[in-house]
Amino acid sequence: MPTFSSAPPETDRPKNLKLIRTPIKGQLQAMVLSDEICGCSTHFWGGRTVPCEAPNCPACDDGSPTRWHGYLVIWLPNDNIKLIWEFTEGVADTLLSYRKANGTLRGCKITASRARAVPNGRVLLKTSTCDLSKFSVPPCPEVEKILLNMWDLPGKAFEKKRKIEGHPHLDPVPEVLDKMHRTGSTQRNRNSPPSAHGDRDSVTPLAAAARSAIDAAKRKGNQT
Repeated sequence: MPTFSSAPPETDRPKNLKLIRTPIKGQLQAMVLSDEICGCSTHFWGGRTVPCEAPNCPACDDGSPTRWHGYLVIWLPNDNIKLIWEFTEGVADTLLSYRKANGTLRGCKITASRARAVPNGRVLLKTSTCDLSKFSVPPCPEVEKILLNMWDLPGKAFEKKRKIEGHPHLDPVPEVLDKMHRTGSTQRNRNSPPSAHGDRDSVTPLAAAARSAIDAAKRKGNQT
């Protein structure tokens, strides 16, 4: 007989949130739920944004340049929607200044737009303080766990360090990553949202590296 319940079972697996960037046109207005920035070095590799796994990073070995990205959980009060906002280093100074002045980013109202209506146009950011007494502000999910789940990486393989002053950084522990490469862990989380850059070839770095090796072997075979 099946066991019926009035709610799904509790799970430690974090619920994915949609990842967004500042829109090309118009504005992004939202309230920040995160206390501080969570950021790390990334690659645009294999058709998607992936974290840098240095010193054992296939994307680095492939010559892909790194770029720092920051992440915050934001909330749209009118729609009661939580999102993860991805931004680059140029925006971080404004957020760090706000946090220094207020002690937290939680409750900060952000208004983000682009100086030019192009995909990678410079982001303009305005901040102000929300009156939290007017809202029933929800708790903030752990953005690091959501990112690790989205990137198919084990949370215990990372520790919190500071890559740039004031920026929490997800830093890989080499021993665990070595084990991941030896076992060839390439399973992709099918529930992961697509990258903000698109999902033309949504594979993990290890899967992409394996595909490259196979293609190289085929080309070599065709030449003989």
